[in-house]
Amino acid sequence: VYDVYAGKGGHRCRNMAWGTFTVKATGNSFVYFVTHWDVASREDAAVTAQSAQAVKKVNELIQQTGLPIFCMADWNSNERSPYINNFIKGTGLKNTKTSAIRLVNNVGSFHDYGYTNHSSLSCDHIFASQSVTVLQFQTLFYNQQIWASDHSWLMADVKF
Repeated sequence: VYDVYAGKGGHRCRNMAWGTFTVKATGNSFVYFVTHWDVASREDAAVTAQSAQAVKKVNELIQQTGLPIFCMADWNSNERSPYINNFIKGTGLKNTKTSAIRLVNNVGSFHDYGYTNHSSLSCDHIFASQSVTVLQFQTLFYNQQIWASDHSWLMADVKF
């Protein structure tokens, strides 16, 4: 299911999508939520609105399903951003990178293919319900991934 962000928004049509999935091996179900926010430095009003709408939708999904939720996206905002902090505070979710039992590497994901000056800050994030145990987190880059995107891949090994 998906929904387009309301209002004029930024320079692109942005949306959010979600679905409920079941792990065949365990029978455990979860909600998967994905979105793509505008770049805050260019579209502050749009990102403020997108953040508020995402918080509302994620909270509705949590309340309606009672299932663990995973929110993944190109948020176009790093961990220090007020938009990310408002999203985390508004939903009660946790950052899988900072809550992992084992952090494989402290490399951020970004949208600049071939960029070699790595930072620990990221514009891509995986957020999860507090009930989820994050066993391991890593950013995959260079020869660890297929170049299907201009972003490095994030991987969180979780248990729920």
